[in-house]
Amino acid sequence: MYIRPEDVLSPRDKVKNLEIIINNDKEDYSIALLEYNGTECVGVRWNTTNEEKDNIGTPQSRGIPTWFILPKEIAKIYLEKFLEEKEKKEKNLKNRIRLYLNK
Repeated sequence: MYIRPEDVLSPRDKVKNLEIIINNDKEDYSIALLEYNGTECVGVRWNTTNEEKDNIGTPQSRGIPTWFILPKEIAKIYLEKFLEEKEKKEKNLKNRIRLYLNK
């Protein structure tokens, strides 16, 4: 059973302001910025395409999908690389548009 990452809000009293950064859909993983217990964090979870009732991705707690909170040191490295790659892609797209407009 596929659980959309934006629907993973457990534990409800701790997870707030969930924003998905990467959603590689059913066969891969999702990464999100979220507030966990009042602290801004980066969470990760493995999605699944397995149709078995109990297979709702990982991690989970008592059959309820949850997020794995990355340690801050790892999250910082990941986010820096993520922004670097995003800026590079946007720059490449802007350059292609400029080249097109100048033809």
